[in-house]
Amino acid sequence: MSFYPPKLQEIVDTISMFKDQNDRINVLIDYSEKYKEVPSDVAVRPYPKKQKVDYCESEAYVWVKKNNDGTYKLYFAVENPQGISAKALAVILDEGLSGETAENILKVNTDIV
Repeated sequence: MSFYPPKLQEIVDTISMFKDQNDRINVLIDYSEKYKEVPSDVAVRPYPKKQKVDYCESEAYVWVKKNNDGTYKLYFAVENPQGISAKALAVILDEGLSGETAENILKVNTDIV
C-alpha cells in the first residue's frame, strides 16, 4: 500500500473520483494551468544538470528547500512549454508534499509518478 501525506492523498482521491479518462485529463489540465515557474531566488537558467529529473521528456528540474520549521518546499521548472503532464505533476507534488517533513516525503512511493 502506498503512503501519501494528507494533502497529497486528498489530491489523489479527488483525481480518482473521475472514472472517465477525458474527465481525468481535464483535471490534470486544470492542475497544469496552476503551474508557476521556479522563482529566481531559487534558480535561474541555465538550470544545473544535477537538478534535472532523469528520463523526463519535458526537461523538468526540481529543487527542495528546507523551511525554518523543518519542513520542506518543492520547486519545479518544466522547460517544455507543451509539457502539460509534467506541469500538472509539478503542481500536484508541490501542493501535496510542500510543508511535509523529509521523513514523510521519502515515504511516498514513486508510483505517484
